[in-house]
Amino acid sequence: MNRTEGEIQAGILAYLATRPDCFCWRQNVAAFSPRPGSFVRAGVPGLSDILCVQSPSGRVVGIEVKREKGGKVSPDQRWWGGSVTTHGGLYVVARSVEDVREALGEPTARVAKTPRRKRIFPR
Repeated sequence: MNRTEGEIQAGILAYLATRPDCFCWRQNVAAFSPRPGSFVRAGVPGLSDILCVQSPSGRVVGIEVKREKGGKVSPDQRWWGGSVTTHGGLYVVARSVEDVREALGEPTARVAKTPRRKRIFPR
């Protein structure tokens, strides 16, 4: 079965939510046209789909989610991953939850789970 990137990403985020040593969020790079004739980009091209801060070290983890078969890493994504690792972070190209589990290893510290934030905007 070739799951979509969205399905794989949802599984990874669900797994990361169980780890007390990771503070993670989904990251988007956006592009839009606020008015005819203009174009705005928000974010850094190549930015990982999921970003984490892993305690107790504070290591940054960038997770690029790809389909199990055929998902390719773009040149911008390779640049981003190289920049993360050059500065001491971890960059993972994940095609499954197991890829992330293997890359992160077992939690090394018992840290307090970050409390859930209350939503202030209705869905």
